[in-house]
Amino acid sequence: MKKILWFICITLIYTQNNENLLNILYDDYGWEFQETTSNQSKVYIKKINGLNLNGVKISRTIDFNPQYILDIVLDINNYNKVLVSSSNVFTSIVDNNNQIIAKQEIEIPFLTDLYYFFKFVNHHESKNSANWILDNSDLYFHSNQSDYLLTIGCGGWDYTDNKDGSFTVNYRLVMNIDGYPYWVINYINYYSLVNVFNDVISAASKK
Repeated sequence: MKKILWFICITLIYTQNNENLLNILYDDYGWEFQETTSNQSKVYIKKINGLNLNGVKISRTIDFNPQYILDIVLDINNYNKVLVSSSNVFTSIVDNNNQIIAKQEIEIPFLTDLYYFFKFVNHHESKNSANWILDNSDLYFHSNQSDYLLTIGCGGWDYTDNKDGSFTVNYRLVMNIDGYPYWVINYINYYSLVNVFNDVISAASKK
């Protein structure tokens, strides 16, 4: 009984901390424009108090059904085909019954490989978004105990209707990697967000 209560408490802590981060990412205050990419995406960063890290957001205007994007984001089984710019990342489904839960393993050359478990959550019950947070790894199994576990992080996709036949799609992200210099983590977050965003938009535009 004590062990069950311990698991419940740990799981609640994971969920609350990462859902709080998700709320921060969705708060419009504090985002600073960084650049417009070659494909007309706009990238912003936001200081996350208490983590010394930047949240990253990317936005682009599209002229096709944005639900295609959310469908791809929620289709874990096809991540390894869609995320062509992230060949070092392998995604596997953990549970797809009551809630979408998955594991991602990341190969890092010359360093310890990383992994984490994440689950999709409702954020303010929005139908125009798909949001995930890192979950408690004690609930699941990972064979290689020498890999390094990530526990703090979240991300969210959403879109708005511009009422002119176009839509604005946004992706927000923050992840922490204990032991890495902050500037390295910010660099990884920035470019992994851009790569994933471009891959998903590209796949959705072909539907």
